[in-house]
Amino acid sequence: LALQLMKDMKLVGVPLDVVTYNSGISACEKGHQWRKALELMEEMDKKGVAMNTVTYNIAITACERAGQWKQAIRLVKQMKQRGGLIPNLMTFNAAVSACEKGGKWQQAMELLDDLREMGLVLNTTTYNTVIGICEKGKKSQEVLQLVKDMRTHGVERNTDTYAAAIRPCEKAGL
Repeated sequence: LALQLMKDMKLVGVPLDVVTYNSGISACEKGHQWRKALELMEEMDKKGVAMNTVTYNIAITACERAGQWKQAIRLVKQMKQRGGLIPNLMTFNAAVSACEKGGKWQQAMELLDDLREMGLVLNTTTYNTVIGICEKGKKSQEVLQLVKDMRTHGVERNTDTYAAAIRPCEKAGL
């Protein structure tokens, strides 16, 4: 329905702005139409409608929900290359979650490094998602290092944190 309304706006000559496009992209995200969300971003670019952090966060979430980790990472990189757009924790959490769905622990670790380089404060959700990916990838040393990093940086650890850290130890008989 949202996309039809956008089409109607174009037909009657009502210009689409960033808020309208973001609403359309959000409708695509909720409707599991990640490709259409990316098409709307391309359309914005062609029409000269400036994208913002919200635009990217919604599109990255659409890719995350569809398990499109490559597209999510591509959007994070694209966002960083555009002048004036700064990824935030929501941006990275969505991209890390996309990596989790794809079982891509190395890419998730790279995103963590990017977060740190940008000076963003990592939270429990971000760490736990990456810990979960590493645990599934049987990367017990990485899991233990991430838990240590959480302690070092004063990030709260919870039941999920410790459960994901204990499981590799259990499997190894440690």
